[in-house]
Amino acid sequence: MELLLKPIDYGNWAEAQAMLQRSFTSAMSDCVETRPESPTLDGVLEKPGVAPLAAYQSGQMVGGAVVSFGTDGHHILELLWIDSEHIDRGIGHLLWDMIERSYPLAKSWKTMTAACLPRSIYFYVNKCGFHIVKVESVSGTHGQRMYILQKKIDPS
Repeated sequence: MELLLKPIDYGNWAEAQAMLQRSFTSAMSDCVETRPESPTLDGVLEKPGVAPLAAYQSGQMVGGAVVSFGTDGHHILELLWIDSEHIDRGIGHLLWDMIERSYPLAKSWKTMTAACLPRSIYFYVNKCGFHIVKVESVSGTHGQRMYILQKKIDPS
């Protein structure tokens, strides 16, 4: 399966934003707890130290990610989404692998996901190699418990 990463820019921002919203709405339908606020790409194009990425398959956008960079090599996966019409096809795992290969000097990655999303937790822990390091309520999540995940990179 071929996947191409391209920067999100003003030309594809609206498509990426709409896809992110569809993906979030679909994923959150499993939550019976209070739902966190819907993520947005507002301001991401102007934010320094951030790479908004779109994933394309056969010329069609199928997902995306937003990565922020720490000067010390400790990076954050702010968002990762797959269009709800393309889930369960291995695209998310392939996208994550491409992101990791694109930033080989990373020492670690952090991300977070809602505790009510077992599919996301399974994906990050069992497919991508993250470890749960903390469970907390994060501001902007309306009391939703969030799993804070980290992946330390072995320098060898």
